[in-house]
Amino acid sequence: VSQGDMAEETCGICFCEDDPAKLHHQGCNHNFCDECWAQYLKVQFKETQETPGEGDKLPPSAAGEGSQPPSSGGKKLVVFCPAPNCARFVRKEFILQVVDEETKAWYTAQLAIKEVQPVSGLIPLFQASGECEGYTVATAGPTDWFHYECLSEYDTGWGCSYRCLQMVLNSLRLAGRPAVSPETSQPLTREPSVFEIQQALVNVDTGGFFKQEHVGSSLWIGPSELAPFLLCFGSPARISDEILGASLEEQTVALTDLAARLWLHFDRPDAPPVAIDNGKKSYCIAGVRKRVGPDSLQPSNVWLLIMDPHHCENATLPDFQNFLRGPGAAVKQEADFKLEASETEAADFFEIKKADDEHTAARKQQMLESGVFWCPIRVMFGKSPYWQILWPGPV
Repeated sequence: VSQGDMAEETCGICFCEDDPAKLHHQGCNHNFCDECWAQYLKVQFKETQETPGEGDKLPPSAAGEGSQPPSSGGKKLVVFCPAPNCARFVRKEFILQVVDEETKAWYTAQLAIKEVQPVSGLIPLFQASGECEGYTVATAGPTDWFHYECLSEYDTGWGCSYRCLQMVLNSLRLAGRPAVSPETSQPLTREPSVFEIQQALVNVDTGGFFKQEHVGSSLWIGPSELAPFLLCFGSPARISDEILGASLEEQTVALTDLAARLWLHFDRPDAPPVAIDNGKKSYCIAGVRKRVGPDSLQPSNVWLLIMDPHHCENATLPDFQNFLRGPGAAVKQEADFKLEASETEAADFFEIKKADDEHTAARKQQMLESGVFWCPIRVMFGKSPYWQILWPGPV
């Protein structure tokens, strides 16, 4: 066997042998040649066109035989690795790189219609809501809400810290203080994808935690990785460990001190959001409101504006506007939609979509209720006795 033959690897579909650089995988080491990738993706998208009501099924290893991903079927164009039972999704950038021109045109058009985008304009909306009457409010500067499955990346169950980092980077960029790529020395003009964050983390000092083998994986990260990432990209950041204590008195003292520090953080122009993590979940705090009057920073008087990335439906700014106006507006909007659709679409449209719509509506309602919301500081931090907090920006 020659040296060159020993260096070759095999495509998992056609079994051709080729240079490893010409075989590609999605972080799972299931290698396939470009021709097989292109044909596989074309077939997958053809099935999506023919069965629009069917969901993109998770592999059995990811969620049980025949179960559905958290997203509603067909809306995020999720395709998984062709290897049996592999739960790695195929990255959007890779799809656009490998498919033929016809498939690329179809996929690009579908992305323009169906891809879930981060939501802009929520902080001013919640700052102006009736909930803030009688309170003094300080919030982060403009910040888009990133959450699970934004921008066609399937990260449900593990990507919350990545999404929090995207929110911080987005806020810094919109405030005119963008992070700077250590590779190009140029300011970022958009937020890196989850995959791009993983690629960058390989070259960030994480104490050996994040390695090349983790790129494309579902490895969970937290503030201990977010802070050095920001520092590497030229944005100051620090971490604090918050131990609330066991007794109510200890918790009150700790939360009063934390409320004061959060207020100082947000009581300045264009402050970025703060990322918090309890070892299980990560969230962003995008503002503080305190009751007008004495003892305003006592826990009973302080609420936090939470941006929770653990949601994956396509809730938009108008959806939140209707929700905050009250249930009457939302019901009227739904009735208007059904009237219009019944006049323009075939009757079987509703039969095909009924089950999916009911599932999506319930999930979307939950997203509107608990995706971005004001929460009492004691309730939020009462979820755990220990938290780690990422404080972006100058000390």
